[in-house]
Amino acid sequence: MPEILLQKLGSLAQHERRLRLVWGIARIVAITVSLFLIFTGIDWLIDLWRDTPGWLRWGMRFTVAGTMGWLTWQWLIKPWNQGLSGNELALWVESQDACYGHNLVTAVQLNAPGANQSGMSKELIAKVTQNAETMAEHADFTELLDQRRWRWSWTLQLPALLIPLVLWLKWPDTTAILWQRFMGSAQPIPRSVHLLNITPTLQPSGEPATLTYLVTGNWSQEMTGAVEIRPEGQAKETYPLRFHTVTNEGALFTTSLPASSTSFTHDAWLYDGRSHESGEINFVPRPVLTSWEASLLLPRYVGLRPDGSPYELPQPKGDLKPVPGSVARIQVSTPTPIAEAYAELLAPLLPELGAQLALPVGPVAVPFLLHAEQSLGWTPSAAGPLLPLARIPLSIASDGLSASAQVALPSQAAAYRIVVSDQHGLTNRPIPRRSISFHPDEVPVITLLPERFSQPSEGAEELDLDGMPVPLGRSIRISYLVRDDLAIDSVVFRYRINEGPWEQLPLTEAKAGQQGTFDFKTGAITSSQPKDQIAFHTVQPADPERELGRVQGGGRFDFQTRSIPQLKLGDTLEYYLEARDRHADPDRNLGRSVVRRKSIVSESQFIDWVVNVVQQENRLRQVEKQQRKVFEPR
Repeated sequence: MPEILLQKLGSLAQHERRLRLVWGIARIVAITVSLFLIFTGIDWLIDLWRDTPGWLRWGMRFTVAGTMGWLTWQWLIKPWNQGLSGNELALWVESQDACYGHNLVTAVQLNAPGANQSGMSKELIAKVTQNAETMAEHADFTELLDQRRWRWSWTLQLPALLIPLVLWLKWPDTTAILWQRFMGSAQPIPRSVHLLNITPTLQPSGEPATLTYLVTGNWSQEMTGAVEIRPEGQAKETYPLRFHTVTNEGALFTTSLPASSTSFTHDAWLYDGRSHESGEINFVPRPVLTSWEASLLLPRYVGLRPDGSPYELPQPKGDLKPVPGSVARIQVSTPTPIAEAYAELLAPLLPELGAQLALPVGPVAVPFLLHAEQSLGWTPSAAGPLLPLARIPLSIASDGLSASAQVALPSQAAAYRIVVSDQHGLTNRPIPRRSISFHPDEVPVITLLPERFSQPSEGAEELDLDGMPVPLGRSIRISYLVRDDLAIDSVVFRYRINEGPWEQLPLTEAKAGQQGTFDFKTGAITSSQPKDQIAFHTVQPADPERELGRVQGGGRFDFQTRSIPQLKLGDTLEYYLEARDRHADPDRNLGRSVVRRKSIVSESQFIDWVVNVVQQENRLRQVEKQQRKVFEPR
């Protein structure tokens, strides 16, 4: 083979290989980048609605890797290994330039090692070879190559490099994450809006549910998303997701669902963001109160039971009617175990102003109050002008089915309610409340009984002896009843002569052994004799463990006028009874009876008065008898 032909064809072969290499690399890079952009775009689009399946991501990676391998073999390795023979190069040159007239390929073939030259003249071979050398000496075979492949390579390379670069400059985080995800990372794709489900998993059954998502990023109040719920065994449903309020952490978007008891899962979408983990909602029943018992432990000044404990008064339906200083005992029970329970005392909002404005006691429309109490379970019909005053925890029994507490009642309290919650944090709804109606410890009421003769022989018991005078030196029979709402302490007899100063006479209380059945007509005991005197005693209750022991009493005694040395005929004697209860206030008002006035007369004047009363009584009886005859049937 002539040296000149070897050099020319060798140079042609090197240039052709470089062109093939560059053109192959350009096409491989362009196709690989295109596949990467397509597959990452698919990943980005699918991730808008759901997590891209793992099998799909692996499939895309294997597709790119397989395509790169196959193209590398076809366009780089295989052409490089195959190379180009001198004969092929010569044929290609003559196909591109017809001026060689087959001299070039003939010279290459005949001068190749092992060429079959039989039957051919050496001079002819030399002549052909010389002609080929002469023609090739000044020729550049590389100029015959298709140089456009350089331009095509750059045409493919520039977009393949510029497009990823522009995407990276515009969205560096997203581009980087997409590349990492393509390489196998599980990082989420960055979005302009991010959603986080903050809805509690457990919801009360049979009540409307609200799904809440915390939204961060470039959100706006005008955005509207969608929530898809998938109930167990039912078709999926879609509800709108709308702006609710703004918090320090972001915005809350919510959707309201109708009442249900079927568990479901849910996902949400807003603009280009979505919840990456499906939320789950399970319904459980709220705790309820099956019983509510309340009683009042009365102040110690009222007295104590035989065992030394304070008296306890049951309060029907849980409504409390305490006197100041009382302590409420509250006990509730539930059918299911509870984790927390407390009693919340409620007080009026600005009670002094409310009294001046004559606000109604019933429900009122106070928007901010209703909003403040909405989360605690008040409804417009149950919420009055009351605000929480104090919260007292209840002690829960070991089985979790009951709770109790003793609650001191401040005078501001107007109502109370019981709130219980279970291990899931659900509270009873609606939350009922009970009233607290304080009433003062009333002063005793003492009543003078109608006047009667001291002895039955002195006159008829049924005579009206009101205003009966008193013979000088004789006694006055005084009978009375006394009642109190809590505890009677003592009774005092007060009297005076002719507008003089009031004198007092404490009445001694009878011992328990002297007492029997109380006679409310005479103020005495039924077993006592007419002349027996019991100045003051209280009625013993039938059940000392449950009933107060000093709520009613009375007495019957004779007040001796001869003990008043300055008393004389014509004087006026005034008297009344005064009762004190056991209230601790030393300046407390006392209970008083009416004041009776008696004229001091002689024995003859007293007899004349009695005869006159008897005659008037007889005339009245005759008139009554005649009237009855008129209406009797004939």
